[in-house]
Amino acid sequence: MFHFILRIVVAVAIVLAGCGFLFPKRYVAPKPGEPFATLTLAKPARPNPIPIEPVQYFDVFDDASCAKGGHGGFLGALTPPVNGVLGKLSNNQSREAYSVVPDRQLFLRARMVQTLDSRRRSLTTNNCTNLVTFTPAPGEHYVASQLYDDQRCLLTVIDEKTGLAPADLEVVPISGECHAD
Repeated sequence: MFHFILRIVVAVAIVLAGCGFLFPKRYVAPKPGEPFATLTLAKPARPNPIPIEPVQYFDVFDDASCAKGGHGGFLGALTPPVNGVLGKLSNNQSREAYSVVPDRQLFLRARMVQTLDSRRRSLTTNNCTNLVTFTPAPGEHYVASQLYDDQRCLLTVIDEKTGLAPADLEVVPISGECHAD
């Protein structure tokens, strides 16, 4: 009987531990009627020598530590096309727009994982993480894109109206929890 209960406890612990992975904490967007800025996540042009589109994950945090809490959390993902049943779950959009809180410093983390897949194994071929910060202005529209090639991985943020980076945009060194996930 003890082993049966232990198995149930272990199974429940595994499921609960996986919930953070399967259902990550979402970014807390402005409520309807509140001021907001728009941040569009955009797939880059593909200068990659390996013709496999990566998955890109974007998170927003309140500070450079990437600690979960406050408004911070998962913002969105850009994924490659997927065939079959899973294709219905895939976000194969080239651009996704999100409302973000204006007049508050925002830390945007972009993670890119490119995987070479076979029926038996997966091989991660490219992996990079970038962190930038800026303060969105109310009503403004920004476009974020993680550019990658065989030489570099760079997160860009552009003010759609001016075509320039926000004046206060800074690249932030990655440390602490920013490496997690």
